[in-house]
Amino acid sequence: MGKLSIVVCLFCLLVAAVPQGALAKGHGPDFGGGVKAYKMLFSEEQNKQLDVLVDNFRKDIAPFRKAMIQQHQELRAMMKDASVSESALKAQVMKGAETVSRMVVKRAEMLRAVRKIATPEQLAKVDAFEAKERQDRAKWMQRWEKMQNEG
Repeated sequence: MGKLSIVVCLFCLLVAAVPQGALAKGHGPDFGGGVKAYKMLFSEEQNKQLDVLVDNFRKDIAPFRKAMIQQHQELRAMMKDASVSESALKAQVMKGAETVSRMVVKRAEMLRAVRKIATPEQLAKVDAFEAKERQDRAKWMQRWEKMQNEG
């Protein structure tokens, strides 16, 4: 069952790669990839373009999001059913992973389009902001892991 656990963890990581704030009304608290940072740096005209990109992104991923939720519910039910084989579980995980990978590709397309409307100065500021956020997150994770190891 060890390989299956790895596959399930991979699926969960892929699900986590798609920020839920991206699906909420507005741009979310972070929206992943620094879109909130763009919003704060952009001019009124750039923000109009950003809003169109984000709205289109939401429309594009809506069917994938619904499928992901359904697949995750099916997976949970299968995990509780002792009669479900490991190969059936793996197939379900791979089905979900494919859906999540499509969402990640759509997100990358949207972020690339956002970066095209930013100036070089804005890109530099956003990139620095994102680097600091990753650094802060890594420090937090180190503290959390240390607490887990101590307790």
